[in-house]
Amino acid sequence: MDNSFQFLTAMHSLQQRAYYPSPFFDVARLYMPNNVKEMFKWCRFYFYTHPVVSQVITRLAEYPITDFVIDTSDKEIKEKYLEIFRVIKMRAFLIKFALDYFVYGNCFASIHFPFSRFLGCKLCGQKVNIRDIQYKIYNYTPKGVCKKCCRETEFNIDDVRMGNTTGIRLRTWNPLNIDIEYNEISGERYYYYLPSGRVRRGIMSGSPVYWESTPMWVIEAIKDNKVAQFADGKIFHFARPSVTDELDEWGKSIILPVLREIFHFYTLRKAQESICIDRIIPLRFLYPETQAGNIEPLYIKADLGEWKERIEEELKKWKADPLYISIMPFPVGMDTIGGEAKALMVFPEMEATNNMIENGLGMPSGFMRGQITYSGGNVVLRMMENSFITDRDQREEFLQWATNEISSYLKTDKLTVKMKDFRMAEEMEKKHLLASLNDSGKLSDDTFLSEFDLSAKKEMEKIMQESADKQEKYLEVNVRLSDSIRGWINQLNEMDEEQRNMIMSRMQQEMPNMHATIAPKIALPASNRTPNEAPRENPVMPPEAGGASANR
Repeated sequence: MDNSFQFLTAMHSLQQRAYYPSPFFDVARLYMPNNVKEMFKWCRFYFYTHPVVSQVITRLAEYPITDFVIDTSDKEIKEKYLEIFRVIKMRAFLIKFALDYFVYGNCFASIHFPFSRFLGCKLCGQKVNIRDIQYKIYNYTPKGVCKKCCRETEFNIDDVRMGNTTGIRLRTWNPLNIDIEYNEISGERYYYYLPSGRVRRGIMSGSPVYWESTPMWVIEAIKDNKVAQFADGKIFHFARPSVTDELDEWGKSIILPVLREIFHFYTLRKAQESICIDRIIPLRFLYPETQAGNIEPLYIKADLGEWKERIEEELKKWKADPLYISIMPFPVGMDTIGGEAKALMVFPEMEATNNMIENGLGMPSGFMRGQITYSGGNVVLRMMENSFITDRDQREEFLQWATNEISSYLKTDKLTVKMKDFRMAEEMEKKHLLASLNDSGKLSDDTFLSEFDLSAKKEMEKIMQESADKQEKYLEVNVRLSDSIRGWINQLNEMDEEQRNMIMSRMQQEMPNMHATIAPKIALPASNRTPNEAPRENPVMPPEAGGASANR
């Protein structure tokens, strides 16, 4: 008996271990990806399907990008490279670059420089652009009729770089098609590309889309059924830092720590879906209602078949006319089953899980919904700013690498390129302090204005120009005012006393400032002068105003 009990206990323990091998495990842990390529697929799937994961990662990728700064005094070269960055969509590429970095934990980027592919006749040596000749692919070799010797032959392939900026493209490589050979002793990495099935089919079928622009090192790898190795320094690997482990050559996705929380979220979502399907629409049924008192129930003495037909007829009339009012000779009862879905919803649990996912992705709870308070948000923003600055440094490293590659391709001097300084928080207190130091002469205008991304030299030139414009406008207004005053004085002096007094009285009421200016300059008539007062002369107008003196 004891042996049987021990056997059953052991079997029960084994069954429990089959589901939970460790007390630290849960159901989601049993389905975690067991290799790095499988992890890439799961992380990509959740980025595409989970709204919080997608939006958080997109914000992390987009937010810290600022304008490009090229360190050169040559304006022509500066404008040239800024135009190249605009044409190749460098800003948008840095966002895509960061999306791969956060989703996969790895970003593989390179630059495709344009080239022209020529086919050379093996018989006469004539070379023709591949786009200008008819050819077919046999055993990975182009064959056709030479335009010069008019004989059917095999062609040699010769690629010539074009040497211009048209056709330069930035591209990222799918990590699922990349393999890394890593020496954990020296830290050296060798990168290999496994062509996808679409590329293989295009090359094997002789599609012009692939044969006219695919580099020969990829075609040779497909021909030999091997992986294609990248040349040293021709691919940029951006790996997200993590702890040292057996897969140290790969970066780890930012989604990896929240995979189980996402699984839990979708478990709640499936429960929510089941509740909505099963409980949100109630089942309604009608029945002959029992009347109160000692009245005999309807279903004892009435034909329930006729009752049912009458009810169905009334329902049809109501469906045809929603305003129809039914009058029944007997009471009808109604009851429902279900319809309590709202009380069973798990929205609070889903919201709490989403908050955990936000925190796991490095985003404070409520940040995406604008629920961060000012007092607590300042510290949070500072922490996020430090994280963004680290990411920006790595993106600037790629920006400089890409610029060096383009300079080598164009055979120009190398330039130093970076992005403008990134400031996430407003730093109001710091700016007030800088303003005080600038007012007291302890801080230069250039240093102070640089905090606002402004140039002290340009601002000084603008101030001087505005001052000159204001002075010119002031002189223009002064001249016009002098002409107006002189016109008033001349007209008033030519009027008789009664008319002049009437106009001056009205001017004093409506234009007191003009009256105060003109009144002292008007010649008084003899009747208004005191015996010892000499006649008032009109003032002499300045020559530049165009005036002339006139004594009355």
